[in-house]
Amino acid sequence: MGKLPARVLYKDTTLFDSRVIFRYLDELSGAGLYSKNRLWDTLTLKALTDEIEESAILMVYETRLRPAGNRSEECVGAQWEKIIHGLDALKARKLSAMNGSIYFGQLSTSCALIYLDFRHENRTWPEGRAYISTWNDSFQERPSLRDTIPTN
Repeated sequence: MGKLPARVLYKDTTLFDSRVIFRYLDELSGAGLYSKNRLWDTLTLKALTDEIEESAILMVYETRLRPAGNRSEECVGAQWEKIIHGLDALKARKLSAMNGSIYFGQLSTSCALIYLDFRHENRTWPEGRAYISTWNDSFQERPSLRDTIPTN
């Protein structure tokens, strides 16, 4: 299917999709990023942030990869609206599930917001979402994120 990321386990076994790969790595390492008492929050946040990221990626495809004469501003606008709805869903949850010990829901949320900042820096997603923005700024201070945030 040409999916990225992909992880080859054995000659005839390949995992693909970040949800599957991260769950596999968590099980393998015993890190506990999918704790049972937060499993549904984790999976729900991952699904929500996947949708935000997918819309953000489709915007990039439309504006950078599609020939200029075939680009659709309506498509870009529709994808941005999906992102706004996703961010508003995060805001409505007040991110109460985002506090406490680190787990995968927090990581997936921060990664989606990092991608928005990286690829859509001219958009003002933090406006009206100070709690999410402040939380993300603080969460990004973790060395594992700070040291891997893309710069170009």
